Amino acid sequence: MVKKILLNTDSETASFNQFTNCWLSRHGKAFEEEVTARLDGCTHIICQTCSAIINKNSHGTGLVCKGCSNVDLAQY
Repeated sequence: MVKKILLNTDSETASFNQFTNCWLSRHGKAFEEEVTARLDGCTHIICQTCSAIINKNSHGTGLVCKGCSNVDLAQY
């Protein structure tokens, strides 16, 4: 079975519920902010530094990949 890659920018990751006036992730969890619902509903994110597609459960810190996270830490 091939698993689907869903980025936080994909429309399937979240939808707005007009009755409850909140965002629902594809898992059915309610959020006030669209970005939070999309992050909950996605399987992968785009690194904010190098634009690599990374598994959201195996990335470095924040919204960057491990490689970019290590580079950022090395600068200090």
